Amino acid sequence: MPKTQSIADLRRKLSAKQRQMAKLRARRAKVAKQLADLDRKIAALAGEAAPTRKPKRKKAAKRPKGRKRAARSTPSLADVLAEVLKGKGNVKVAQAAKLATEAGYKSKSAQFGNIVSQALGADRRFRKVSRGVYVLKS
Repeated sequence: MPKTQSIADLRRKLSAKQRQMAKLRARRAKVAKQLADLDRKIAALAGEAAPTRKPKRKKAAKRPKGRKRAARSTPSLADVLAEVLKGKGNVKVAQAAKLATEAGYKSKSAQFGNIVSQALGADRRFRKVSRGVYVLKS
């Protein structure tokens, strides 16, 4: 027949293990500090920079819901596209991207055409005629 233990006995054993674990963690921290000191001394004797940890990056602050990120360039891409497409008929996205860069809009995007397509689709000043073709609303 299995021997049962009282709750008090189990609590005593648990608290003893927790104390033992706390002691081991403290000992580990002390040894880790000693090891780091030794690493610094070895690096100093060898003429090397001491190994350091990378600083932790702070998390970016979240924007409140509904607020858009501020445009970095002035005028915005949509404004440049509206100016460039005045008086033009149907324009493909690639043509619009080329016209925007020729007008002086600067972008480091590898897929600038995709950015232009998103801007044309999101702004109400433009109307989609067919796939990849937009026109400036009058």
